[in-house]
Amino acid sequence: MTGDTADPQDRVPLRAVPRVTLDDVARRAGVSAATASRALGDHPHVAEATRHRVREAAAALDYVASPEATRLAGGPTGRVAVLVPHPSRWFFGELLEGL
Repeated sequence: MTGDTADPQDRVPLRAVPRVTLDDVARRAGVSAATASRALGDHPHVAEATRHRVREAAAALDYVASPEATRLAGGPTGRVAVLVPHPSRWFFGELLEGL
């Protein structure tokens, strides 16, 4: 025994505080999620006042963009994954060279 007398129900779950989303920022700033995304991404067609309001909302909520979501939204990578059983066999080698 480790001597831990804490009640298991007193433990804080790993995600006790829900993650702040872009929708939360947009709602607080009074804009759409698309506008909030553009404002945070320095899109040229967002008014400076709107950009400022969105950034203030993001700072107030401690918003941090999800790296996973950012990568997914980045568009196509131009990469192709190929699984072959034996890349050293002539047929599969020829196939891979053709890509």
